[in-house]
Amino acid sequence: MADRYPLIANSSTDQIQELASGDNIDLTGNNIVGVVGVNASGIITATSFVGDVTGNASGTSATVTGAAQASITSVGTLTAVSIDGQYKQAFDALTPATTPAIDCSLGNYFTLDASSTYPSVGWSFTNVPASVVYSCIIKVTTGGSTTINWNNVDVNGGSGTNKIKWNGGAVPGFTAGTPLYIILTTDDTGATWQGTSLIDFAVV
Repeated sequence: MADRYPLIANSSTDQIQELASGDNIDLTGNNIVGVVGVNASGIITATSFVGDVTGNASGTSATVTGAAQASITSVGTLTAVSIDGQYKQAFDALTPATTPAIDCSLGNYFTLDASSTYPSVGWSFTNVPASVVYSCIIKVTTGGSTTINWNNVDVNGGSGTNKIKWNGGAVPGFTAGTPLYIILTTDDTGATWQGTSLIDFAVV
């Protein structure tokens, strides 16, 4: 069916005519009900919307507020974020390898079971964000070996070199069989990292 313009009564010509392109319909004090969809090529302005809004909100002034948002995905920048309540983040399990691969775009908390295959060659970081500060935590569960090579780190496919500056100037030592938490921070897209560790956890 072809698109049609609403009909209007033109009192000056005593005719029923289609609404001319560019004219407006004034529905002050009236409602539109039973509409399946609205396809707008311009801007829809209202003082309020009732019900769920699905799809994407975009624009320099796009704002979404509500009592509960199940999921907010930002391709830009979220500013002035205030959290009052529980903060939760998923973790990503790294594939055991002599050079574990960490995709920084997946998050900020990673786990590695190094009980059978330990990082004896180095580490590989990809998708390290640029022009921002990025930090991550790596929980390493070890077996009988404490051989972890931290001096061979490649970033975004570059050559592996010593890129980690450790707190205290020394690679952290730890006890085999206990979890090791490594905290790494970079502000130059992974060219250098500042590292510290939490080690030798045990029940007391």
